[in-house]
Amino acid sequence: MQDRVGKDSGMPGPDEASSDAVGTLFVGDGYIDLDGWIGENAAHSHLAFQLSIGLDGPIELVGEGETRFVADAVLIAPNTRHWMGPIGRRVRSVYVEPQLPLARLFAGRLGARRMMGGAADLVALAGQLVVGSDGSESMGNASVHYRDRRWELQSTYVRIGERFNDEMGFVPRTGVWKFDSTYGARFRPSGLSKWLRELFPHLGVTNVSWLRSGELQSRLIGAHMSINLQDGSGGEIGVDPTTENLIVPFLINRRRGIIIPVGRYDFNDWHATWRTNASAPFSVNGRVDVGDFYDGHRQSYGGGAAVRVGGRLNAAITESRNQIQLLAGSYTTDLITARVEYGFSTIAFANALIQYNTDAREWTSNLRFNVIHHRLSDFFLVFNERRDSSTRGLLDRALVAKVTQMVAF
Repeated sequence: MQDRVGKDSGMPGPDEASSDAVGTLFVGDGYIDLDGWIGENAAHSHLAFQLSIGLDGPIELVGEGETRFVADAVLIAPNTRHWMGPIGRRVRSVYVEPQLPLARLFAGRLGARRMMGGAADLVALAGQLVVGSDGSESMGNASVHYRDRRWELQSTYVRIGERFNDEMGFVPRTGVWKFDSTYGARFRPSGLSKWLRELFPHLGVTNVSWLRSGELQSRLIGAHMSINLQDGSGGEIGVDPTTENLIVPFLINRRRGIIIPVGRYDFNDWHATWRTNASAPFSVNGRVDVGDFYDGHRQSYGGGAAVRVGGRLNAAITESRNQIQLLAGSYTTDLITARVEYGFSTIAFANALIQYNTDAREWTSNLRFNVIHHRLSDFFLVFNERRDSSTRGLLDRALVAKVTQMVAF
């Protein structure tokens, strides 16, 4: 749909005396696209993300505390008071509801900018969605691992620069440092050796913080006790104290539009697992999780079974249920997963994975064929597909071929 945009809309034409200035307004599903001119405006805010591009020159943007940008494009978070200029500048603006997938990209850019020392809710963009021009382009890591018959100690430190090029897709976040460590001791009591193989109490710590400010992003501390029996079965009990520091709203359920507000959250997750001998022709497993979850609670239950036939065929099916209760809403998700693996020979394999998510109402399938054509060298053919179960419509599909070749120097 298109509407005339005139003087009374706050987006007049460059000639204030003219009442015939016309812009265009398109209203979509969860977003609005508006072309017009900047008119006289006081400090104001919107409930949606706003992305504005200057069509005939740069935009001036003033936020809280007189934070000022002059840029070809600007990105503004919801509920952020701002003023735009100059009067008469022709602009194109898109307003996006926070629960839409595109809003997650906007939120990520705003969060990265804040941790780089910029404004938390206003970002100056120049031609493309980039954040900042300073910071390191490097990435590095160091690790140490020690293990003997009793002790197992492992630590890893990773540093990823603010402008590190992660176009290969293997780096989920830039501008952070991460410390990951595990400390454990293995006990094999001789008096219980007829049925008990090993006890392994261990403590794991994962800490992620922003490089520039040093502010904590997330922390996970896991205190676990693992037990392995002589028949190949085993299990674990433990608690995972977790801290999440959200600097932008977190869309946790897209279909229902459930968003976790900005803030620091500390919560504990308690779990217990058990499995029978996974190398047997038939095995089962199960897991239970209960505890706090952000500003609410979570209960999770899962179980599965697996079969092994003739050394060539492995198949498994699992089902897990997550029951989430948050201040913004509650929902239950069941995830059903089926896996099949078949070995044609020692160098050729096929794998299939099919999943169904009851809350997202989506089927996901992944088929992979792998041939080892040379030592440490492979050929992969992968097919991925995702469908909406309610409409039976295709969401995305991909066929990918990959070849690796080991080269000796």
